Amino acid sequence: MAVYGGSRMQDLTTSTPKPLLPVGNKPLLWYPLNLLERAGFEEVIVVTTREVQKHVPDMKMKVEVVCLPDDKAAEMGTADSLRHIQQKIKSDVLVLSCDLITEVSLHEVVDLFRAHSATLAMLMQKAPEPCEHVPGQKGKQKAVEERDFIGVDDSGSRLLLLANEEDLDDGLDLKKCIFQRYPRIHMKMGMLDAHLYCLRKYVVDFLADNDSFASIRRDLVPYLVSKQFSSHKNVNHETDKKGKKCKTLWTHLDIFSYIPRDELLEMALTKSSWNDHRGDMRESYHGSRLRCYVHVARSELCCRVNSLATYIEANKQVIYRTCVFCI
Repeated sequence: MAVYGGSRMQDLTTSTPKPLLPVGNKPLLWYPLNLLERAGFEEVIVVTTREVQKHVPDMKMKVEVVCLPDDKAAEMGTADSLRHIQQKIKSDVLVLSCDLITEVSLHEVVDLFRAHSATLAMLMQKAPEPCEHVPGQKGKQKAVEERDFIGVDDSGSRLLLLANEEDLDDGLDLKKCIFQRYPRIHMKMGMLDAHLYCLRKYVVDFLADNDSFASIRRDLVPYLVSKQFSSHKNVNHETDKKGKKCKTLWTHLDIFSYIPRDELLEMALTKSSWNDHRGDMRESYHGSRLRCYVHVARSELCCRVNSLATYIEANKQVIYRTCVFCI
């Protein structure tokens, strides 16, 4: 995702689009592309604007550039951009923001996604300590607005709760069924979303039919996390004039109607002695077909360049880690 942005660094983005800002003598967009190339990806779709399209860096892998409509690009969120390329997505997808610079191996996130047949696997990091005053910045830094509060299971990877810290002043509503399934929940505060997501193909199809979601971070991810503990609705069908079955209107609005049944996997889980949790003899994943996972970056570099402070820090860090970003 390499569209507009940089509202917190307008001193730089007024003359240069955010994806093209130089970091360590490379455009910012080069870093997520380099990350994918080092991980072995062969095809990438870059969703951007016509202005950025002319300067997309050359890579060894196949890079397809899709431009958003000029009159709508500034208003479109990440979910809107993903919806725009839905026809081009034929399988599960890995979504990255153009402002992510990280040493975290993609396998840390992708392995969670594949091992647990997850609906969503994402990357997060602990928020760094507030940095010193940055020249050009006026007023207090708005750092809390993007910090999240999460709850994970004993493994530290199953994402059970997600809320923005700004919303905690009004309290946190917790479903009783969460504690029935997971009596021990580890709470973590001050977490930052790295804007790296593994998503199932059916999530993209769900987005295509539900245009109420504009942002992946603010709309889609909280929705998926909360739906893990919702009851599964039976999918009803109506028959059209040609005798074909079609989904009713309300099923289009529910994610469960898009999740395909994998009878082979269900049988394997039923017959296996393996379980993802301890403390009871209930079935694996407590029978949930929608599962969300998170990998929290440890000591590796993981930085989103979305402010003047992080832009300056990224340039410092990249200088000392040049070899890490070489293929």
